[in-house]
Amino acid sequence: MKCLIHCCRKGTHWVRQYFSDAEPYMLRIGNKPLLEFYIEFCALNGIKDIYIAEKGFSHEIREHFGDGAKWDVCVNYLPLNEDDKIQKIIRSNQTVFKKDNLLVFQGFFFLQYKKSHLSETFLPEDRLWQNANESGEGIFLLKPPFSFRKKDFESFSGNYSLQAREIDSIKTYFDLNMDMVSGAAKNYIMPSYSNEAGVFIGQNVEIMYGCEITKPVILGDDIQLKRRSSIGPGVIIGNNSLIDSDTTVQNAVICRDSYIGTKLEIINKIIYRRRIIDPDSGAMIHIVDDFLLAEVGSDLITSVMSRFVEFLLIVLLVCVQLPLYILLRPWVKCTYKKIPIWKDKNGIRKVSLKRFISQSDRGANKLFIKLSLHKFHLIPLCMNRTLRLIGNAPQPATAEALYNVRELSNYRPAVFSLSDMYGEVQSDEKRQVNELFYSKHETIGLNVSIFFRTLIFNFFGTVHGKKK
Repeated sequence: MKCLIHCCRKGTHWVRQYFSDAEPYMLRIGNKPLLEFYIEFCALNGIKDIYIAEKGFSHEIREHFGDGAKWDVCVNYLPLNEDDKIQKIIRSNQTVFKKDNLLVFQGFFFLQYKKSHLSETFLPEDRLWQNANESGEGIFLLKPPFSFRKKDFESFSGNYSLQAREIDSIKTYFDLNMDMVSGAAKNYIMPSYSNEAGVFIGQNVEIMYGCEITKPVILGDDIQLKRRSSIGPGVIIGNNSLIDSDTTVQNAVICRDSYIGTKLEIINKIIYRRRIIDPDSGAMIHIVDDFLLAEVGSDLITSVMSRFVEFLLIVLLVCVQLPLYILLRPWVKCTYKKIPIWKDKNGIRKVSLKRFISQSDRGANKLFIKLSLHKFHLIPLCMNRTLRLIGNAPQPATAEALYNVRELSNYRPAVFSLSDMYGEVQSDEKRQVNELFYSKHETIGLNVSIFFRTLIFNFFGTVHGKKK
């Protein structure tokens, strides 16, 4: 079975009204994009080939989902014109869908389900069926030759609860989020972690002294809650947000990249950038005072500069080391052992790295390590972004290491790390301290310092990388 997700714009005009230039299908529900719920539903039901039909090839959608590897599926993108119907999309891509059964997501809706109930046998494939709401939005199972006459479909709700819920206004959107924070979130795979009922919390959340948290709450990544603030019950706070001191937030949705000023009361509201939205009346107030509400920037310039500096360091390293590597490598006695490492902090993607193991600490081997050539074979992985040049020490793909990785606000495996600057002979505890420090204090200056100080340490320090 394959899946076609038809990202039509019908019924999404209210999204543009309240969330300006936001992509409707990337609207967050419980801090998770709507489209991600669709894709995870497919993954949990064993559907591997997913086709997203979208107008204009949304950069935000493609940046977030890529090729679908994070969800262990294959995501493909199909062009979509404003008035294209399902039948036309299927006809235009007959060679893609061929003779496979096709699960179709049609319209703008939220699919309610419970992850524990889903399996590869949950969705029947022996008949035409639909699970749609009163507006005709929902999921449909088509069989070749893909007739879409709705009178031919029988109703299917599964052995358990399965429902296509309408999201046709700011009020229904707010109510859906309140349902999620009030308990429905446990039915889905959430981007935050939960170790107690009523609390989902992301990475790098700073809760200062005197801040009162009343569950249920859903907190994203990189959040600061200042002194004497009162958060909850019924609060969702998006990534990269800051709630200032003496502020009360209850029954509210704080969208990502938001700053909430001091001594405010945000109750039964949605905060989006500089907007305060009342979901009951639909009223919207735009705030111009930065001391009350502001948008937290993602610091794109710093990110671009960081990549540019890394590129220059890679070029410098290749120009200096390549002739030395070619000259010394034939005389070096060593082996390369493949070690699987975690590629991301979610524990989903892995990649194999070759670890240099020296069989001697003299002559060419000693010089090879002193010149940091024992890591030269990893440089090509920086060019295809598998590794960073400077970042976190790669963590082996084990459950114990994954626990350490998830303690970090960011995890980017790299050729050189802060621990390399001090040498490889360190305890696991000391290495984790280094990683935590780097995760919280990463700057371009620190990265450059790690790069040059590691090269200096390797040349003047003790020989490492030997066979143990």
